[in-house]
Amino acid sequence: MHRWKWLLGIALLTPALAACGDDPASTGTGGGGGGGGSPQECDLIDDPGPPGQYADNCVKREWIEPYVGAYTSGNCKLTITTPSGGPAAVFKLELTDAMLSGTYTHDWEGGTGPGNDSYYRFTTDTTFATTKAVNFGVGRKVSDKEEHSIGFRVNGLDTGTPSFTANFQKTILTPLSNTNADCGELTAAP
Repeated sequence: MHRWKWLLGIALLTPALAACGDDPASTGTGGGGGGGGSPQECDLIDDPGPPGQYADNCVKREWIEPYVGAYTSGNCKLTITTPSGGPAAVFKLELTDAMLSGTYTHDWEGGTGPGNDSYYRFTTDTTFATTKAVNFGVGRKVSDKEEHSIGFRVNGLDTGTPSFTANFQKTILTPLSNTNADCGELTAAP
């Protein structure tokens, strides 16, 4: 079941990464626009399928604020910050993986097209009243042919005992290939 949840998180993030329409003059620092710390229009869209609600072109700082801090596992250290006057959040992933080792820093700021960011709120039923998990997709357009994404998921919100997982994905668009690194379960730093 845990593997299914992780794959669902990737499946939800992949369409956001493969979307078209980003400004070709982009510097690759993120998906663009999102409003950062200022209030913005960003309504969640109901999805009866999983069930849940999502936003795949805008973000709100209030969604990530409860999770600001550092998280670690055997091969990852993820730090989430909400800089004043900057994007809604910054995700910094330090990864020790045979194929993808490195430090990756991505702004979580919304936007459209390659490198955009997303939020998905899984609920217990289609009343959308009780949150059981949240998934944050943080994309970065590196070049016209390459994108990187950090996925961060909080499970068990309806049980009162949340758990945290993360992953990293490198996508080459031409020819299409994906390389993934799974951080596994993370421990929140005190």
